[in-house]
Amino acid sequence: MAFSLRWLAPADEEYRRLQTAAKKAAGNRRQKPVNRKKSRPEGGLSKIEPEALADREKLSRNGGFSESASASGSSRGRFLTGQPEGLFLQVQKCIQLLCNDPRHPGLRTHEFHSIEHPFDSRSKVFVAYVQNRTASACRVFWCYGPAAGEITVIAITAHP
Repeated sequence: MAFSLRWLAPADEEYRRLQTAAKKAAGNRRQKPVNRKKSRPEGGLSKIEPEALADREKLSRNGGFSESASASGSSRGRFLTGQPEGLFLQVQKCIQLLCNDPRHPGLRTHEFHSIEHPFDSRSKVFVAYVQNRTASACRVFWCYGPAAGEITVIAITAHP
């Protein structure tokens, strides 16, 4: 069953802030000129050097990861984790998974006791993982309701 989303004001503001930062970072990255000038040693190129240059260029293009790691969908966000684009993609994926299946194993959803439910004090608030094993990993706090078939995003924040 797919759920429809509702946003509380703080969560909506944080989502839009992440989106704006990701767009700005992507625009800045495209505008930066790339210096591709390679210096050559006086003795000419050795047999190993062209391969080393190709590997160095491949690593810089892929953010320090091999092509096999960056081509797979599961690790796409890993090398962008510290960058605004990567964080926004991870939040976006978490929200999408949350709408489709709040119990998806990748979300590691569990009950959270420190936040009160915004609509019904007897109902539960949950937390879903955006990131895992990252310093101050990002989390999405959410609850069911107020209507049937709705999920309300309460907050998007770093791990408390």
